[in-house]
Amino acid sequence: MHNSFDAIVIGSGLGGLVAAALAAKSGARVAVLERHDQVGGAATHFTRGKLRIDAGLHQMDGFEADDPNRDLFEYLGLFEKLSLVPLPEFYAVHHHAFDPFVMPSQAHQHRNQIKACFPQHSHAIDHWFEEINGDHNPDAPLSDRKRWSMARYAHGGINHWLDALFGEDEGVKIALCANLPYYGDDPDRLSLKFFATAQGSFYRGNYYIKGGSGRLSQSLAHIIRIHGGEVRCGQVVNRILIKKGRVTGVACASRDGTSACEVSAPMVFANAAPMVIADMLPPQERRLFRANYAGLEPSTSLWCVYLGVKAQPRDYGLIHHSTFLLPDWMHTLGHYREAAGLLAETPHHAIPPYVVANHAAIDSGLSDNGMNLIVLTGLDRLANWDILDKRAYVHKKKAWMKAIIDDFSRRFPGLGEQIVIREMATARTMARYLNTPGGSVYGFAQTPMQAGRHRPGAQTPVSGLWLASAFSRPGGGFTGTMLAGQLAFSMAFRATGTLGT
Repeated sequence: MHNSFDAIVIGSGLGGLVAAALAAKSGARVAVLERHDQVGGAATHFTRGKLRIDAGLHQMDGFEADDPNRDLFEYLGLFEKLSLVPLPEFYAVHHHAFDPFVMPSQAHQHRNQIKACFPQHSHAIDHWFEEINGDHNPDAPLSDRKRWSMARYAHGGINHWLDALFGEDEGVKIALCANLPYYGDDPDRLSLKFFATAQGSFYRGNYYIKGGSGRLSQSLAHIIRIHGGEVRCGQVVNRILIKKGRVTGVACASRDGTSACEVSAPMVFANAAPMVIADMLPPQERRLFRANYAGLEPSTSLWCVYLGVKAQPRDYGLIHHSTFLLPDWMHTLGHYREAAGLLAETPHHAIPPYVVANHAAIDSGLSDNGMNLIVLTGLDRLANWDILDKRAYVHKKKAWMKAIIDDFSRRFPGLGEQIVIREMATARTMARYLNTPGGSVYGFAQTPMQAGRHRPGAQTPVSGLWLASAFSRPGGGFTGTMLAGQLAFSMAFRATGTLGT
C-alpha cells in the first residue's frame, strides 16, 4: 500500500469525491480517506431488512442545457453510469389556505398552474417567473418592472421581494416557496440571490437517481479507482501535517485504533466542516484557520422518518413523489422558522411542517418485493437533543416519531396500518454521522452575507489546504456541494500547476 500521493482528500462526501475524481482523471495520484465504512456522506443508502433507504436525496437539479452540473457529469462520464428518473412534478402542497396544489415539473406549466390557483396575482406571478428564469418581458408595464425588479431586493432575504410582489397574501408565498427547507429555515434570512438561482434550476428540471444517491457516490469512487486513485474507508484523519507553513500530508488511524500511519501529499482537499478541520491543524495554523471562519453561522439541520410500507401509497391517496404537508398553525411562510423549535419538547398538539418523499411514485429502484420507501423530513436543530442522556433521547425520539407518523396516517387514512419498518434520524444523528456543527446539512447558512461571493471559497489560510464541501462556495445541497468540489480542484490546479502533469 502506497502512502505517498499527489493529493489527499479528507472525507468522501460529494465535494471530496468530485475533487478526487477530477484530480485522478487529470493524472494525479489521489487518496481519499473516509472514516465511515462506505463513501458518500449524505449521498448514501442503508438497509433495514428488505428496505433500501436513501439517506438524503429527494430530488436533484442541474441537468439541463448550460447547467454547470451537466457539464461536470458529462466530463466524468456519470451519465453512462447512472440512470436519471425525471420527476412527475416539482412538488405538491397541502395547506388550509388553498386546495391541494401541484407545481408541475415542466417549466412552461409552472406559471399557468399557480396563476390558476391565484388569479388575483397574475401579473406578479408572471414577473416572479420571468425574473427567476431570466426571461424578462419587454412588454410588461415599466412601473411593474421597476417596482417588482428582483435587483432591488437581491441583497436581502426572499421575504422582502415576496412582500413587494404579493403583499400580505401568504397563500401564494407558501405555494411558491413550500420547499424552503431545501435551502434554509427563515425566509427573512435566506439569500434571495441564492434562492432564485437554486429554485430556477429546479424549475428547469428535477430528477431522482435510480437506485438512490449512493449510486452517485459509488460511481465517483469507481472513477477515482480506475484512474489509479485509492479510496480507503474506515480511516480517521486526526492530524494535518505542516512543514514550513505548507501541507505535507496527514496522520490517520483505523477506526478501531489498531493501526496508524502517515500519508504524504503536497495538497489536501478537506471535505469537512472548517471547525472540524481546524482541530486537525498544529496550534499556530489552527488559530489562523479558525479566525478565517469565525462568526459564520451553520445551516439548519433536519429530522427524517424512514418508513417501509407493504402497500402502494397511491391506493391510500398519496399520489405524488414530493408532497409538503403544512399544519393548520402555519399561517405564513415565515412560520417555517418556528418549525424546528417544536421538537425542543415532547410532542403535544402542534406538529411541524414536513415533506413526504414517496419513492413508490417513480421508478426509484428502491422497492423490493412490494416494500416501498416513504421518507418524511422536517427542520430540526441539535439543541433539541444534545443535552439528553441515551434513555431520555430514545424516549423522546420515539414519542416524536409516533406523533409524526400519526399525523401522516391521519392525512392518508389506512396507510399507517401498512407500515412495517420505521426509523427516525434527528439533528443529533446528522451531527454524529456528518460530523458537522449543529448537525448542519447545508454547510454554512445561505444568508445574504454568507451566500455567493460572501461565502468562503476553496482556498484556505493554510498553503496546500483546500476546502471542498458544502461549507465552501457555492455550497448547500447535492448540486452545490458537487460544484464546490469542482471549484476546489480548479483553483488548486491553477494555483499549483502540479495536478495532471
